Parts: sequence; structure tokens; C-alpha cells
Amino acid sequence: MNTYPCSLSGGGRGGSDLGEGTISPYVEPPPQQPYDDDDNSGEIREYNGLFEGPEKTLEVMFRKIAPHGIQEPYPADDLSVGSIASAEQQPIRRVGLRTLERTDLDRICARARCTILSCVSNRFLDAYVLSESSLFVYPYMIVLKTCGTTTLLRCVATLIELGHKLGLEIDWLGYNRKNFSFP
Repeated sequence: MNTYPCSLSGGGRGGSDLGEGTISPYVEPPPQQPYDDDDNSGEIREYNGLFEGPEKTLEVMFRKIAPHGIQEPYPADDLSVGSIASAEQQPIRRVGLRTLERTDLDRICARARCTILSCVSNRFLDAYVLSESSLFVYPYMIVLKTCGTTTLLRCVATLIELGHKLGLEIDWLGYNRKNFSFP
């Protein structure tokens, strides 16, 4: 399967002029300590030598906001697969959540207290390596898998806001974690 690097610059995510196998340089912004947008949903904790190992997963599925109450949860034209050979030859078509700007994805990650380190894309999704695990962006679903002291549920309000900006609303949300010390 062919993969295509995401643009890691601060500009838009669509229509990158990058060739296959190249990644533009990315300079990580300075950390936001304390978090300006924290709204008292969690406190900054000093490192105490303990690592929070259990994985946490936030899965959010969106659907288009339809007029007149007729919902089409996952538009077939945006998710059609076709044959593998033709899928590898087709250019990346960014629709739904995949049209979010890098600054929007950085906002989501800042709320979870993690940062994007690198990215790769193919026809079906954008996959990001985070400082504390992974982010997968599909046309109508976001999956955020992290460990450590990340706070995934803080992302929900930002996801609702960004979804509305794209004409989407949450259809389903799932949060999963094992028992851990620092919820």
C-alpha cells in the first residue's frame, strides 16, 4: 500500500506538494505550561517518577448534519474502497475530518496534553505519531490512543466545535481505559 507523508507545516493539510517519501521539517512549538485553555478540568502535576502505563482510547464517530432530520451516518461515496490496485493509484481525497487544519489537530492534542511528532497518510486515513501514542483521522472518525498522563476526555468539547465547523455532529463516542492511578 502506498503511503503519503502529511504536511507538518502550520499551513493547510490538503493539496501538499510534497513528493512521496519526504516529510517537511517540523519545529515543535514551545510547551504550554500551564495550559491556557485548561478551564480547571485538571491540574498540572509534577513528575513523580511513576509512569502511567495503561492505554486509554477515545473513539469518536461523526455524521453529516442533515437538514430536515434525515441522517446519513457514513456517506458511502466518501468511504468506498474499490479494488486494492485502483486504491493505490488514486490520489488522496480529503473529506470530512481529514480536511481539518494542522492547527486544529494541534488544539485537540493540546487538550489531551500530547503533541504530534510525525504523520503519514494514505487514501483512507491520516495516522499521527504522538508524544504519548497515536492519533488516527478518518473521514468521519477520530481515534486517539494514548498512555501516560494524557487527558483524552478534555478533547470532546473541541471535537464537537471542530465537527460543527465542518458540518458534522457526533454520532457515537467511546472511551476505554484500564484501571489506572491518574484519571
